[in-house]
Parts: sequence; C-alpha cells; structure tokens
Amino acid sequence: MLELSLILSMVTQVHYTLFYKHVKKMRGY
Repeated sequence: MLELSLILSMVTQVHYTLFYKHVKKMRGY
C-alpha cells in the first residue's frame, strides 16, 4: 500500500512538472 501511494505521488509530481513546462512554453516565458 505504501509503495502504491509513493508511485502515485511520483507520477503526479512528474505530470505536474510537464504540465507546468508546457504552460510556460505556451505563454512564452
């Protein structure tokens, strides 16, 4: 159960980082 939550948090963090980079690229800064 602990491993599942850890993997989920890692995936969420990576997804958020990619989304943030995409937004920055779209806005131009």
